[in-house]
Amino acid sequence: MSAPGDLEAELAVAVRAARRAAAAILEHRTRPTVSTKPDGSPVTSADLAADAAIRATVRETFPGDAILSEEGVDDGARLSSRRCWIADPLDGTRHFIAGSDDFDTFVALSVDGAPVVAVTLQPATGLLLGAVAGGGAWIQEGDGPRRPLALSPGTPCRLATKAWLGAPGNLAALEAVASRVGGRLLQAAFSLCPRCFLPPRPAIDAMIGLSAGPPLDAWEWDVAPIDLIVREAGGAATDLAGGPLRYNQPVPRFASGLIVAADPGLHRGLVAALGR
Repeated sequence: MSAPGDLEAELAVAVRAARRAAAAILEHRTRPTVSTKPDGSPVTSADLAADAAIRATVRETFPGDAILSEEGVDDGARLSSRRCWIADPLDGTRHFIAGSDDFDTFVALSVDGAPVVAVTLQPATGLLLGAVAGGGAWIQEGDGPRRPLALSPGTPCRLATKAWLGAPGNLAALEAVASRVGGRLLQAAFSLCPRCFLPPRPAIDAMIGLSAGPPLDAWEWDVAPIDLIVREAGGAATDLAGGPLRYNQPVPRFASGLIVAADPGLHRGLVAALGR
């Protein structure tokens, strides 16, 4: 599959950046150095090496574009740019430290606040997912061909949530929402990775982030790839009211909530159920 002509270069950079970041991560896999960020979360030498690889790759081709990365310093200069690359160099740092294969590299480009290119790559397996606005979504395993990616919900639908619910009372609320749409709630800690919608993982049909307490721990670098990839694969991704998710914002965090669903009909049902 190819990108629309005006985004071919951007897609190529996103894929190249993800592959270079993945290579950097694997170089550090056996003996990474680990430290703690001010928020208490871990960061490793692999995170930082992957971040450097992504930044260097973007700047080779698009030196004037802004970059927002989980591992970088956000000085706000990006807000004056229409184009902003958004990256999570190593999503799943705790899994990486524990020796699991369940970690990914996320790279996306937003233009005027909307994602137009997105790539996720699982370094341990080479599984690549990508999408271009208006060009569809695709999956590629290793060096194999790109295949179109289309999502379809199961019956009954399976809804996922995770620890960033924000308040224990939200669990009962979401169980009620699941019941209203004829689904069941999986009480599991899923990452915001499009792989969660695919077998052989316990496939899910929707993710709901809901906060009635502390702000939701869902940042632009967590959300941008799944937003575009799921929508281009036939699904939907919005805020809790059904509005579009906006990127390159002053505070790059979806603090109040979001819904990602494999099917627009299911998504509409979830928005309606949450609005009751």
